[in-house]
Amino acid sequence: ATHLIATDGESIFRRTPKLMICICKTPNILSVEWLEKSSIKQQLLDTDDFLLLDNESAEKAYNFSMRESIRNGILARKKGGLLGGWCVYICSGVAGNKAPSVKELTLIIEATGARVITSLNDSD
Repeated sequence: ATHLIATDGESIFRRTPKLMICICKTPNILSVEWLEKSSIKQQLLDTDDFLLLDNESAEKAYNFSMRESIRNGILARKKGGLLGGWCVYICSGVAGNKAPSVKELTLIIEATGARVITSLNDSD
């Protein structure tokens, strides 16, 4: 992904698996306004004015800073990803419930540059 439209400005900004994956892949976390204005101009506009950097309610609810997350993501991508080169095992019972599904966790982990392993044996 090169761009993510994370909210339409009316909906609540939510921390979804797709958002977690895209933060690992791109700093372009945008409002739908970027898409609408790009469409009107019939060209892709610069993203700087449309970045979702100051969503105080989401930042408070999820205890994070979008500016820091984007900055950290840029730095991590230069090094192969946040977990670049790591192997990650998903323990049974972790996925689902309030956490993403195994499929979504796998996609998030892979987006960080890590590899999901299915066994803790050395042969994996």
